[in-house]
Amino acid sequence: MKNRMYFSAHANAVFASTDSDYDQVKNLMTDLLLHREIFDADGNKVSVQEANSTLRSFWLKFFELDERYTPREYHRAMDAHEREFFQIIEETVDEYIAWGMRESEVFNQLVNVRSRALGQDNLFWVPDRDIILSVNEVGTSHSDYSLQQLGMGKSYVLPIKRYGAAVGMELNAYMAGQVQWDRLIETLAKSFAMKQQTEIYNLVQNAATKLPVTTGFVGTGAFSESTKDAVDEIIGNVSAANDGAPVVAVGTHNALKQFTKLGNVTWAAAEAKTDIYNIGRLAQYEGTELYAIQQRFTDSSLTSKIFDDKKILFFAKGVDNKLIDMYTYGETEINEITQKYEQNGRYDHLGKYQMEMSWGMAVRVSRMFGQWTLPATNPGP
Repeated sequence: MKNRMYFSAHANAVFASTDSDYDQVKNLMTDLLLHREIFDADGNKVSVQEANSTLRSFWLKFFELDERYTPREYHRAMDAHEREFFQIIEETVDEYIAWGMRESEVFNQLVNVRSRALGQDNLFWVPDRDIILSVNEVGTSHSDYSLQQLGMGKSYVLPIKRYGAAVGMELNAYMAGQVQWDRLIETLAKSFAMKQQTEIYNLVQNAATKLPVTTGFVGTGAFSESTKDAVDEIIGNVSAANDGAPVVAVGTHNALKQFTKLGNVTWAAAEAKTDIYNIGRLAQYEGTELYAIQQRFTDSSLTSKIFDDKKILFFAKGVDNKLIDMYTYGETEINEITQKYEQNGRYDHLGKYQMEMSWGMAVRVSRMFGQWTLPATNPGP
């Protein structure tokens, strides 16, 4: 889309001198960030190294820096052009976060997203045939749940919370060619993408606590021959509650491995044994497909994961299983902390920036589903 941003005379001059425009630069930034294949105007494939070199040359011109710039020249360039630099890359950060969501199979199946940036209203409707569990105001350290009453249907607005994180970024390392573009921007965007995914997974794996009927839909215990009937009952009930639709099981790789313990699987077909050999678990359990959630750690401490390895969810396939309504309010904003020196949280050579986003989430069940919780230590057969 053209003319979405207003640029300074200097920025427009740089676009003209490099025979480019904002959209072309943004697309190149996004392609590098998302590791896509890049082609020139004639359809020839461009190497990642060449694309990075082209983008860095653009930014050097943008900041009016030569290849061998001095520290004084660098700081003057930052003072003059840094703000507009961040205005240009804010949309690239948004695209990275949106891509992370789109690439998640679980997100696509379970989350309904609306966005103010797309002109959509923060207004969700629950028809009378649906079950609304709660609207959840998500904070940085707590969640507030409020039960909604149903009549002939109900509309509701999600409460919006603003999230911010202080991010240190040494642009000098990028300008000097020591850091590639994708690494520079992931520093800004990855933590927010992970925050959203963590909040979504927390809501998903706790949603079963408010199902209107839990008997026959929620179970606990180690997978074994003795619990096979209870697991099969949940699968059958979820299918029956969704007009006979086939059922899929969703969990982490470690959780789904437990399906091999539901009875003696020596009878399994050759294809199933191949699945166990190749991926370490069954791909199907007696006709129920097993979908693995990509597990991640929530932060660099490597002590907490985004999804509980003890949870397995059962959903009807091919129906509306949206558990989460999500509304993103506005676009990403990156604000510079201009005060320098240690007492203000910023050093001369390391700029500090506050990246902010706003969103709200709700838990809503439109179809019955099931859940099984494994014990902390699942014993062997």
